[in-house]
Amino acid sequence: MGPNSTSSPVELPGVCLTSTPGAATRFTRKSRCLSMAGTTRTWPGYNPPKSKNGIRKVPLDQGTMKILSKHRIQQGREKLLHGGDYNPEDLVFCNSIGGRPRYRKIRDSYKSMVKATGLPYIPPHSLRHTHATLLLKDGHSVKAVAERLGDDPATIEKTYAHVLPSMREAIVKSIECMFEERP
Repeated sequence: MGPNSTSSPVELPGVCLTSTPGAATRFTRKSRCLSMAGTTRTWPGYNPPKSKNGIRKVPLDQGTMKILSKHRIQQGREKLLHGGDYNPEDLVFCNSIGGRPRYRKIRDSYKSMVKATGLPYIPPHSLRHTHATLLLKDGHSVKAVAERLGDDPATIEKTYAHVLPSMREAIVKSIECMFEERP
C-alpha cells in the first residue's frame, strides 16, 4: 500500500450501509450503493479521512446486492434477538453483539472462507488491487477507477502503472482500426 493510499486494512470494520449512525438504512435496490465511510467517519472512534475522496458511495452489482440483502435480513434477526442496541452504527461487519469488530476477526473469518474454497490465500487488501487492475484492464478510465476506490487519479496511475502500457497499446490498435481502408 502506497503512502498516498486512501484505504487501509482497518477500513473494513467501518463500512456501513448508511452515512449517519442511527439513520434509517439507505441501502436499497434503487440506490444500489454502499456508503464507504470506514476510517472516514468523523464521529467518535473513527479517524478522519486521508483524503476528501475517502467518503464515497460505491455502486454495486446485482449479485452483491442480493448477498447484502440476505445479510441485512440476518442482521435484522440479530437485532430482534439482542435488542435495539445491536449494530447502532449500521455496520456491514459487526461482532456477535452488534459492536465494532476487530480487523483481526474479519481477517480470520476471511482466511477460513478462502481455505474452505481451496483457493490460494491473498490478503484482503490485495482484493482491492485485483479489483482495480481488472477494471483498468477492462478499459475503465483511471478517473472512474480512482473514484470507485476513493483514490486520486495520480495515485492510481502510479500504483497501477504496470497495467497502463497494455491499455495504451490497445488505444493505438483501436485508432489504427478506425483509419484502416475499408473496401
